Amino acid sequence: MGDAGEIVAAGGTFVVSDTQKIQSEVFGHHGALATGRLAVGDKVAARVAAHARAHHAQSLGHAFDAQGPARGAGAARTAKGSLVDADKTRFDFSHDAPMSDEQLRRVEAMVNAEILRNEATSARIMKFDDAVKGGAMALFGEKYGDEVRVLDIGSSRELCGGTHVARTGDIGFFKITSQGGVAAGVRRVEATTGEGALAWVQAMEDERHFVEGFYQASGDALKEKLKAEREEKRALGKGARAPQVQARSQPGRRSRGSGRRSQGRQGPRGLARRSGCEDPARDARQAEGQAEVAAIVLVRAKAVR
Repeated sequence: MGDAGEIVAAGGTFVVSDTQKIQSEVFGHHGALATGRLAVGDKVAARVAAHARAHHAQSLGHAFDAQGPARGAGAARTAKGSLVDADKTRFDFSHDAPMSDEQLRRVEAMVNAEILRNEATSARIMKFDDAVKGGAMALFGEKYGDEVRVLDIGSSRELCGGTHVARTGDIGFFKITSQGGVAAGVRRVEATTGEGALAWVQAMEDERHFVEGFYQASGDALKEKLKAEREEKRALGKGARAPQVQARSQPGRRSRGSGRRSQGRQGPRGLARRSGCEDPARDARQAEGQAEVAAIVLVRAKAVR
């Protein structure tokens, strides 16, 4: 997603709603003049909104993934794509199995440790070969020119032209919200940062408080109640299926798919009753009902004539 924010000059402020690449070295800023006026030649400062937090957090996530936050979980991972907007960061990577809860917590812990260290970030222009020799990560198989922008972000060093915060502490908080599969051998992890991460955690707390109030329990007691309810439902399900299983296992009972019918009495529509299912009382009730229907039809037929 294109960056959003403000372009600020001494004489006015331009609010940027989107940024798009027009040519190799030309970027278009879409928005509206909020105050004052801008003129060609004005010196301006660009202030980027929350995208920078998510972008920076994703860079830290890339670094820890490359170092192996899911070590021992399978094959090596390769970046397959990403999305960064004001609300979240999304990262797709090749992996042969879902990451476990422990592995996801490890990534969260390492990224948040970098945030707490609040180290300054730095950017510099270098020759591509020198940057790679210096340990910079090149992601997604992108094409790079002879000169590249190298970002040092805590313990991460990568080639990136995107916007980033001035210090890792500016991210505030990093929380992984989901993971899933998007294709064969490709996993997707989504995370949120800053106020978005806080709002997500608070929403989870609201859901937990609702469940605790509903069951009048919390902690281990709540877990035990939920386990007991699940086992009770399983037992009830087995009890309901037992008569059906017993009926199917009775000897001499014909299956529905056999295509064979008993040679007993025929019903009013010529449908043969199945052997082993006859009920005299039921048959009498059905006969009475059929007689009533026949009498009504006869009366109506006479009335029509």
